[in-house]
Amino acid sequence: MFAQSNPRRIDIHHHFANPDWISIVKTKKTSGWEVWQPYTPGKAIKDMDKGGVALSILSVTTPGI
Repeated sequence: MFAQSNPRRIDIHHHFANPDWISIVKTKKTSGWEVWQPYTPGKAIKDMDKGGVALSILSVTTPGI
């Protein structure tokens, strides 16, 4: 595990989801909706810290617009 004070990695394929979108995919039961249910920006940052990620570049997710 990397020390949190010295992150070095760059995540070049990071996904972000806002709460409204997460709610919509849950209601529609869109393919893969379950994956997004525990998502929060805070959890994403904790995961980045855990993996030594200093920077994330967002990647478009479904529907890709």
